[in-house]
Amino acid sequence: MLLENTVRCNIDCIGCDRQSAARIRSVVQMDLEKLTRMAGLVRELGLEQLFYLNLGEPFLSPNIGPELSVLREKNPNCRIVISTNGIVLNSDAKREAALKASHIFFSIAGIDDPMLKKYEHYGSFPKAYENMKALVAYRDARGLTQPILEWKYLLFNWNDHSQTIDRAIELAKAAKVDAISFWPTHNPFFGFSYRYVLGRLNHIGVPSWKGREVDLRPGRGCGRSVGDDRRKASDLANPNLAAKQSA
Repeated sequence: MLLENTVRCNIDCIGCDRQSAARIRSVVQMDLEKLTRMAGLVRELGLEQLFYLNLGEPFLSPNIGPELSVLREKNPNCRIVISTNGIVLNSDAKREAALKASHIFFSIAGIDDPMLKKYEHYGSFPKAYENMKALVAYRDARGLTQPILEWKYLLFNWNDHSQTIDRAIELAKAAKVDAISFWPTHNPFFGFSYRYVLGRLNHIGVPSWKGREVDLRPGRGCGRSVGDDRRKASDLANPNLAAKQSA
């Protein structure tokens, strides 16, 4: 199930149809009462995975703490996946909420501000990267191994040069995330990564439903996809949806 707690976003990605979606939503923010009912429905249906994302930025919700708490309380064994641009995941309260997830993707499409802003008009590489690194430290200080924290790097023809990819992997290691994955997309069409299609990135990591990925955890790095999340990832594997989910 895809569950969208808000349709609000803070970065205005190229090609995202969030504005048109927002016009057909009856509300821009799901209230806590309805979210609680949805958490009960997830339990009733016995769902194994919940993708807590869509066109909005989940951590813009003022209720993100109670939301994730009730989802986890009602569904202790459910795999909860979140995708965030990372910019507003900037406080201990939000980091505490994030610990209720099973897997968090930080969508950061580049290694510096000029590169990032070609896709995310109001994005900020320094803020997103520092917040990603801070959540890793927050989790690790508690001796936890979950949520899995992964840098989701959308590939475009302006950020897919070999030197850039190598630098992204170095930065991912420095941040101590569990993995970095490289996702091809056709949205926007003029950003199409022909280097990926031509196989020029085939030496990086291993292939997966995402594209290519590098597992940075000690003793890992080959075989199964990070988090073993291939089973029910057909929605996220859609390249156009992947581009939308910069949140």
